Amino acid sequence: MLNKTPLLVGILFLCIILGTAKTAEAAVTSGAIKAVTSASTQPCTLAVVFENGYNTINKTASTNFTVSIKIYNPPEGIGQFCVGLKWDPSALALKTGTSADVVEGTWMPHFGATIYSVGAINNTGGTINQISDALTTYLPGATGAGTMFTVAFHAQALSPVANITIRSPNTATTYLLNASLDGVVNIDAVVDGSVIVIPEFSASALLPLFLVATTIAIAAATVSSRKRRIPFRLS
Repeated sequence: MLNKTPLLVGILFLCIILGTAKTAEAAVTSGAIKAVTSASTQPCTLAVVFENGYNTINKTASTNFTVSIKIYNPPEGIGQFCVGLKWDPSALALKTGTSADVVEGTWMPHFGATIYSVGAINNTGGTINQISDALTTYLPGATGAGTMFTVAFHAQALSPVANITIRSPNTATTYLLNASLDGVVNIDAVVDGSVIVIPEFSASALLPLFLVATTIAIAAATVSSRKRRIPFRLS
């Protein structure tokens, strides 16, 4: 009769590998802080938000992803924003390294025509000096929650934590102007983002491990079977 033990051992080994990868991925999501919502009880906040709706995410090395920079609960109409951004250049880089990676969001244009610009980019240093967007007809200004702009990144190296940070608010780098452009609107809080860059567990990488485990299990089962066949003779 066919001994199913080697096959079962091989399948178990494969499941353990896959389960470990999934557990590592799930740990990030379960431990992440959900990005702030547009509830009226929240202060004026700028946040780094990934496609999973969190400010923390797993990404496999050598893949591209997009980050949204969002605003929540400005206390009055906004006529212009300027936001500086920085990131960990040892693990992350802009997808193409140009201003084409930094795309105007839907928040400001929803309220009228805009003038959008991207400042100096230092891809090797991990900074964008300033991203600016302004309404050409300022009043009554942009209100509510929305996406200010998006940034396309490339995960270029493994990292336990690679941060994407909104540069210090209420400074010459990061600020909000009111609808009349004659006063600064205070930014009460920022929610920065972090990326865990993990190795890719592809089928081609797992197959050799599965075959090795199965071969070892078959060899062990064969040795065990031969031992059982040796007769025991009483003296």
